[in-house]
Amino acid sequence: MNYMGIDVGTTGCKACTFSETGRLLYRAYRQYPYRHASPGQEELDPELVAELVKECVLENNRHMGDETAEGIGISVSGDECVILDGQMSSLAPVMMSRDSRGQEELERLLHSFSPQYLFERTGLPIHRKYGVFRLMWYKTHEPSLFREIRHVMTWEDFLQLRLGLGRPVCSFSSAARLMLVDLKEKRYLDEVLEAADLKKEWFSRLVDSGSFAGWIEEERARELGFAKPVYLAAGGFDQSCAATGAGLSKEGTAVVSTGTMETLSVSMAEPMLTPYFMENKYALNYHLYPGLYICTATNVGGSAVVNWYRDQIEEAAIRQSGYEAMIAQCGDRPSGLLILPHFAGSGPPYKDADSMGAAIGLQFQTGRAKLLQGILEGITFELRQNLEMIEQGCGVRIEEIRAVGGGSRSDYWLQLKADITGRPVVKMENEESGCAAGAMAAMAASGNGMDWSQVSAVFSRESKRFEPSKERKKSYDPYFQVYRSLYPALKDSFHMLKKIQKGERADV
Repeated sequence: MNYMGIDVGTTGCKACTFSETGRLLYRAYRQYPYRHASPGQEELDPELVAELVKECVLENNRHMGDETAEGIGISVSGDECVILDGQMSSLAPVMMSRDSRGQEELERLLHSFSPQYLFERTGLPIHRKYGVFRLMWYKTHEPSLFREIRHVMTWEDFLQLRLGLGRPVCSFSSAARLMLVDLKEKRYLDEVLEAADLKKEWFSRLVDSGSFAGWIEEERARELGFAKPVYLAAGGFDQSCAATGAGLSKEGTAVVSTGTMETLSVSMAEPMLTPYFMENKYALNYHLYPGLYICTATNVGGSAVVNWYRDQIEEAAIRQSGYEAMIAQCGDRPSGLLILPHFAGSGPPYKDADSMGAAIGLQFQTGRAKLLQGILEGITFELRQNLEMIEQGCGVRIEEIRAVGGGSRSDYWLQLKADITGRPVVKMENEESGCAAGAMAAMAASGNGMDWSQVSAVFSRESKRFEPSKERKKSYDPYFQVYRSLYPALKDSFHMLKKIQKGERADV
């Protein structure tokens, strides 16, 4: 029996078919075309995303012939929501996480609830990107459209619907990113829904990840190329899925998922709904594993900064040779540069949308290779800072870091992560952890008697281990100490520069 995992990310979607032994059999990928209607807006057409997902599914099934998957689970980007009318037609493009709308609505909701109240119930530090504020924005700015809303879905339940499930459900971990779910009581927050003027009946029924969601309609399954009846299982939020795919099945284990963004996820037995985690802006959510939670810290630059270097600076010949050739230019000693990778703002512990990238230490002899190495070091310094701060907050030592995502293909970068953090870094066999977690959810929902621990043993296998070099860590420690001072020192300059760029007055 084979299983399929679908991963809907921030820049593209994937579908992977796995065997019942956890072996990747086929992978298909499609990239989205983003829409920027005006400055500060970043949108996706949900129907186009659904069509691209279907293309990935169909490509898998054409390759698999008669051995198509019999169960599917979906890993999805968090924060976004799809609004639909009574005929299940989407009403508007989806506002993505970096869209700047919703700030006024956030401030309005704070007249009813304090940031502490919201964090202690939802596990989310206050931010305009969450679904509740996007929905409030429609009421303020598109009232006629808001009146047409009859359904609100995350990417997870929306794609279940478009794949052919008549009554979609939503996992707790996906719904939690709307800022409308009580993390401890596992229910929609009636008081927040009422204050935001949202109706509970708009939202899908909440279920545990790995629950059986239903069978895909027979005709739709044939259109998608399935050779056998196929069911859908509840999957989850992509970082919860990354933790699951990497086998974080106990408290105090960690994974770094390096894609367009780089996210550190740490598993916890209890959600740390404390002032420390709120003040340092660490988000908490459900794990896919029953009874566990995750704490996440996302570097919104991540590999996107490496892609910027590739596209804007690298020589054409090396760029065409691929990432391995590009990274092979980097050296074994510290670059001597400090690069703040806040090209799209910062994640925790600052969560400053107006922070910017910066390079310190440039000299006439600084070449391309040093600049690239400095970028990799800067992203990894950000990882170390968040790792140490999460440890401080929960009082648990992280003994190793598991690595998944596209960035885990680089042995150089994984060794750099080990050396800078001083922790072993373990490359996982299934780097497509989101898709793997979706397939794991489908296996858990199959009714074959396997629980999550057994499913994890099948899918979450180590590929290669990178031990830290004490000598290299010692050489990087002084740079890390200076790195930690960069954002505090530059914050006011970033904010003034942002005002100037917007044509506003900046008092220097």
